[in-house]
Formats: sequence, C-alpha cells, structure tokens
Amino acid sequence: MTDSRTGAWLTTVALSALALAVPAVASASTDAAERKVVAAVDAGRAAAIELLAETVNVASATENLAGVRAVGDVYAREFRALGFTTRWVDVPSTMSRAGHFVATHRGGRGPRLLLIGHLDTVLQGEPFRRDGNRGYGSGASDMKAGNLIALEALRALHARASSSE
Repeated sequence: MTDSRTGAWLTTVALSALALAVPAVASASTDAAERKVVAAVDAGRAAAIELLAETVNVASATENLAGVRAVGDVYAREFRALGFTTRWVDVPSTMSRAGHFVATHRGGRGPRLLLIGHLDTVLQGEPFRRDGNRGYGSGASDMKAGNLIALEALRALHARASSSE
C-alpha cells in the first residue's frame, strides 16, 4: 500500500473515532468513502453508548479478575460479530492479573493494524451515568471509552467495506 493510501486509511479511522466524540463530522472536505464511515458511526452512536454503559457497569478493578474477564467477554461478543476470532490468554496466577483478550481478523489486503488497550479499571463501583454529552462511571475514560472507540471505528470500516462489495 502506498504512503498516501495508508495516510488516507488512517485519516478514515481517525474520523471514525472523532465522529463518536462530536456530532455530524462529515463535511465537504471528506470524500465519499470517508462520509460512509462517518455515517456508519453516526448511525451506531446510540448502540455504542449502550455498549459503553454495559462495560462501565461491569465491576472490573485490576484485582477483580472475574470482572476483567467479564469485560473481555463483552468485547469477544462484539468482535466476533465483526468476523474476528477471539481468545483469552491466561497469565501465571502468581501475577494476580486476569489475562489478555485478543481479537484477530485475517485479511489479505491493506495494512496490518494493532489496536491495544486494557480492560481493567483502577476503581470500581460507580455506575454509568450521562450528563448531557458526557458519560461518567468507573473506567469510562480510562480505558473503556477508548476500547469502545477502537471497536466502533472497526465496526464503521466493516460497514463501509460491506456496502462496497
């Protein structure tokens, strides 16, 4: 893939993430493919917020191994719906950590991409709530919203690819 195509693809991913954070990003400066991605993000906004609430409402402090794993189960469900294979990688019990959620999608074209985040939170117990356009709760900004943005960007790109076939 040429550098300009890679740059355009990364711009599309960035626009997708931005579209979750601010309403109606699509403008005359975006091309048709980018507008499709932004439209897919806009169309899925309510469901994305519900998914954020679902993950925030799972108590998943670092020491709550079952809770961290439960957040991984939520993401496994969502990534499998996009055609990813998912697995859980255990770590030695002496580490007192839940392990690692891994989602893989084999493809034959385009750049390889690694998205990384974490599923645990520092604190737990504050349920999800909204105040206008802001969401609050344990782990809402670190890292559950970040994980959601990565997933929703992939979901929007998947929707665009599906509509182009």
